[in-house]
Amino acid sequence: MALSPAKVPSINHLEMHMKKILALRNIAALRNRDGLSQEELGQMIGASQQAIAKWENGLANPKTKKLIAIADVFDCSLDTLIGREPVQPRQPTIEEKLAEFRALDENSAAATSVDALTRKVFEEAMADPERFQKRARAMHALLDLQAAGGAKSMSEMIDTVLAA
Repeated sequence: MALSPAKVPSINHLEMHMKKILALRNIAALRNRDGLSQEELGQMIGASQQAIAKWENGLANPKTKKLIAIADVFDCSLDTLIGREPVQPRQPTIEEKLAEFRALDENSAAATSVDALTRKVFEEAMADPERFQKRARAMHALLDLQAAGGAKSMSEMIDTVLAA
């Protein structure tokens, strides 16, 4: 039995349907990657658990404002949400890295591989992230300057970065 031309889906319709399914899978994949329930994600973006479930099951589409909020929660691009880019593995936060370093203190054998200066840098980053970013930019600029032949001694570079 052949389908009438009116009942045959167009290529554009099929492409849109596939993109919708992929986008919803990406939302679910990101949520699962970060260990969030539908309810937790909904609370974070001001949506109900039922709305999240509908989006993930293809029964409804989130509004643009909600897509942006979801992208912010998962620190990803809208292209990732709509399936144009793959979902990337979650990157650890500075807080998580610092917790790893603190955990090393409990195991003194492993703690010897993490020197006091490294711990101090992470603790400063946690205490004042804006100042840490400023120092990091100063360090990059100085390294670029040195690479370009604007020779500064290492101690001058350190003093400049610490003064930032």
